[in-house]
Amino acid sequence: MLKSLALAVGLFALSAGAASANITVVAGGVPGNPSQNVLLNSGLSGTSVVGFTNNSNTSITLTGTETLTEPSSGQARIEAATGTFNALTIAPTLAGLGFTAMEFNINAATTGNATVQFFDQFGTAFGGVFSLAGGGQNFFNAIASNGEVITRAVINSAVELQDVRQIRVGDAVTFGTPNPLGVPESATWAMMILGMGMVGMGLRLRRRPDATGTGTV
Repeated sequence: MLKSLALAVGLFALSAGAASANITVVAGGVPGNPSQNVLLNSGLSGTSVVGFTNNSNTSITLTGTETLTEPSSGQARIEAATGTFNALTIAPTLAGLGFTAMEFNINAATTGNATVQFFDQFGTAFGGVFSLAGGGQNFFNAIASNGEVITRAVINSAVELQDVRQIRVGDAVTFGTPNPLGVPESATWAMMILGMGMVGMGLRLRRRPDATGTGTV
């Protein structure tokens, strides 16, 4: 009985550590916007280009498989230097930095599907495959909670993209070196230790001799 209870406690501790943090992804506009615009009017081009947030001047790197450009006039957006593109990664330039929220608008040439994912500081992906409207508004919003931060957004589209625009981010958060092993937090460790202690106590009780010393309880 005690062994079963301890095992249940240990499993709960592991699941609680995984479920306590989250990134919520919404396809479509949501009330309110992340607090900072990413400025993309420099006229730069390359497979990686850089923009800056308007409030904190935080550097954002945008990387693609085709040559990208930031038009020097008009609405802030990222597009291919020639034609269209299919893939884009949006991330803080500095390692160990993330955001509390992120938003952007994908302008697809035709209707089709795209994989849109937001990654946290542990490398966990949130999002999935979404339908894009051709030549329309395709807003995506991600909101981090419970200690999670957004370290990058990755777009891989099955249809050609004309541009990605209206990129906004929330507050910048420094979290240190990402931990790919996902070491549990202190509270989770405490519950795991409690569970292992109960397992040990149960084993000791099973081995305790009875009053006659001839058997076990």
